[in-house]
Amino acid sequence: MWGGYCVMAALLAGLTLTLSLQHLHPWVPYCSLLLIFCFVFSFGIGPAGATTSIRMEIFDQSSRGSGFVVSAVLFWVGMFAIGMVFPFIVEGFGPFCFLLFGGILCVSGFLIYFFLPETKEKSILEIQQEFDRLNFKGKKKKEAKLVAGDSFCTKL
Repeated sequence: MWGGYCVMAALLAGLTLTLSLQHLHPWVPYCSLLLIFCFVFSFGIGPAGATTSIRMEIFDQSSRGSGFVVSAVLFWVGMFAIGMVFPFIVEGFGPFCFLLFGGILCVSGFLIYFFLPETKEKSILEIQQEFDRLNFKGKKKKEAKLVAGDSFCTKL
């Protein structure tokens, strides 16, 4: 998944270059169009397909519904924000507006590479232990020890 983000960032850098140089030769706009198609294609075979399966793998059954709702709301809020702000970004940066998105893709790829554990052929419990190991590196979890008179009942 992180490799897909890096490829997409490289395609956006190429798109920025072709948009900046499109006035020099009549064939350069066709290169921009080809890069846009390559960007959409690389998103489709990379991060788009992996995003749903990762959500299925990192949430256990009891919290999977909530995880899907939160991620879907964040996705649509992000798309709305980009749709509202993008014309102003294009007006301000011109053909270099895609470098901003390329930078975001590079940071996202970095975070995925270093902070998202590998989920291939692992159970939900193994993935949760991996998250705990990543999140609580220097901290030891306090384990509760049972004494003979202790019970697990709650007072309702």
